[in-house]
Amino acid sequence: MVTISKTSKGTPLLLNDGFCYILDHKTDEKILWKCEVQRKLNCHARLHTSLDNKVILKLIDTHNHSGNARSQHIRQFYENMKDEALQNHINPYNVLTQCYMGVPDEIRAILPNNSNLKRDVRRWRQDK
Repeated sequence: MVTISKTSKGTPLLLNDGFCYILDHKTDEKILWKCEVQRKLNCHARLHTSLDNKVILKLIDTHNHSGNARSQHIRQFYENMKDEALQNHINPYNVLTQCYMGVPDEIRAILPNNSNLKRDVRRWRQDK
């Protein structure tokens, strides 16, 4: 399943089968993505998608590291939490309560503790 998200710096991020890809470049026919850890782990895996990111056209090379199926859920949780924090100016605890709805217990177990997450909410609001 292909999901489009954003990195912490706001650039597009493609999530597929537990692996994350960052935008490499676009052509008139397709979008080329490279593995998120390409520099860190020298991974040469790449992915080509259609312009609407609905169809994977080509997978190039294999990853030299294991994927993490939970990373997609964690990234979506952080993205939802940041959106909620910037849109609604309710207190950070209530932001977390709203964002925790629908999050599986196995994902909650690996998230940082609430005080760290509340600090993230306050920091995002301050940086806005």
